Amino acid sequence: MAKVVKSKVKAKIIGKAGKQLVVDEIADKLKQAKGVVLTDFRGLDVHALGDLRKKLIEQGIEYRVVKNTLIERAVDKCELAEVKEHLTGPTALAFDYNDSISIAKILVNFEKTNDFFNVKAGVIEGRILNKDEVKKVASIPSREQLIANLLCGMQSPISGLANVLSASIRGLAIALKAVADQRQA
Repeated sequence: MAKVVKSKVKAKIIGKAGKQLVVDEIADKLKQAKGVVLTDFRGLDVHALGDLRKKLIEQGIEYRVVKNTLIERAVDKCELAEVKEHLTGPTALAFDYNDSISIAKILVNFEKTNDFFNVKAGVIEGRILNKDEVKKVASIPSREQLIANLLCGMQSPISGLANVLSASIRGLAIALKAVADQRQA
């Protein structure tokens, strides 16, 4: 029988049944998330970790510290066994259910400003990525930026045509003004 220990923040379940609940929960989150990034937060102070959590929560990203043995069991259930090679030292998982790129951007940028924080690996839409691949994903422009670039590219020929047509009319107006000025003089 699992023993339940209640705290003000969250109830913790201890025992074999409790651990199985955590494994099942992590496995479900791994299946549902569009992006998951494994991080090492060792040496990070409480203030910096709080700032990171705040940034992640603003984007709807869940950040959770989980024992490596429980993560190993969860990735076995999800057929993501290659993740096990990245499970050294303390590990926290960041789950993004909306966007697979923003999670990489936030964590890679945070890593640049914090010496103790390290991105270990990632799982983007079922594909396992090493640290370098997560950094490449972080360099991809956001969806909004890609849409803006597309619209700008679509608008460019139209505005070019408008400039060409207005240039001929502008040229005609300048010529007529010059003729009118010449007749007045």
